[in-house]
Amino acid sequence: MTRTGTRRMWILIICILLLGAFFTMRKAQSLQVEIAAAEAKRDQLNRDLRAGNLFSAALADLDNFTIDENQSTTLDILRHLNLEESTMKYETRARSIKPIGGTDLHIRRFGLSGSMSYAGALNQIDWLHSTNKVVIERVVMTPGQGFGDVVSLRIEGTLYGLKK
Repeated sequence: MTRTGTRRMWILIICILLLGAFFTMRKAQSLQVEIAAAEAKRDQLNRDLRAGNLFSAALADLDNFTIDENQSTTLDILRHLNLEESTMKYETRARSIKPIGGTDLHIRRFGLSGSMSYAGALNQIDWLHSTNKVVIERVVMTPGQGFGDVVSLRIEGTLYGLKK
């Protein structure tokens, strides 16, 4: 081979190598774009999964905090409040329905009354407040008849229900 032929061959080899490097670089860039899109899709799916889990937990909490309006007898309400064995008297004062979004929220104003020891009354109020099943609006405690720590307790509040 002559000197010119060798030079042309090297130029051809260098051009082929540059062309191969160019195509390899373009393929690597397209793969990087695909990887970034797949990572973004994975992150979005993880966010959707977390949001779905939070939504499911919120629905479970809502189900726990509300009564079932399809079966809302006084005994069911007392069971919902864990008062079925209590000596307190339950009465519904007013019922209303408030449409929220595509569902109806049933609102009941209620009253609980009874006589018990002072410590028992405080425990009852604390328990009702901490369960988040009712919204306590008013508490009236008056001294009972005679001696001792017996008090008359009157609790007024709001109870929420959904058709489940």
